[in-house]
Amino acid sequence: MAQARPGSLRAVSAGTLTCSSGQVNVGGSVVTQNLITRSGTCAVYAHAQYDAASGTYSDLGNISVYADAQSWTAPGTCVAGANTGSLSAICSDGYELSGHTGPACAAASTSYLLAGDAAINPNPCAAGTALPPVPARGTVLPPEPNTDAAAIATLQGTGGAACLPGAVYPNIVVGGTTVGTGLGPAPALDASGYYHFKPVATAT
Repeated sequence: MAQARPGSLRAVSAGTLTCSSGQVNVGGSVVTQNLITRSGTCAVYAHAQYDAASGTYSDLGNISVYADAQSWTAPGTCVAGANTGSLSAICSDGYELSGHTGPACAAASTSYLLAGDAAINPNPCAAGTALPPVPARGTVLPPEPNTDAAAIATLQGTGGAACLPGAVYPNIVVGGTTVGTGLGPAPALDASGYYHFKPVATAT
């Protein structure tokens, strides 16, 4: 069982996904670069994540494959909503989409297996299988942190001042290795072995 709670994160994100037997249950969405390879009795099932208390989904359980021509059944069956019983298939509570040059969706027998999911989860193939629209490119530059008073106020070691363009700052050393230059406290090591960086004026 794989699971990712934040709605912005896929439960499984992989270059290649291969399985040969049993039902592999994923609590959330699956995204792969290459075709999902199945053999034997393998079934991969992406389950939506639903919170009954709030009546909301944190993940709709979609499967997206970047490569073209994914095979969703071999042939096989999907048992909707169940953690067992699916056989030789790729199943999902949401949509199943394959292809970046020739996108195509899976049949209803393996996708949109949860009615509540289908009611709010747009079908990427509803208007045909044309390439999905690409968001427009930004026309403005990102914000300049040296003119953002809120960003400047978080800096450590500058006395409330902004970073100086072209300034030469002392080294920032982490575990004996120089990772950049900047003003402010050295990154602290916690009990779990993670270093914590503070906002500082830096140059790399």
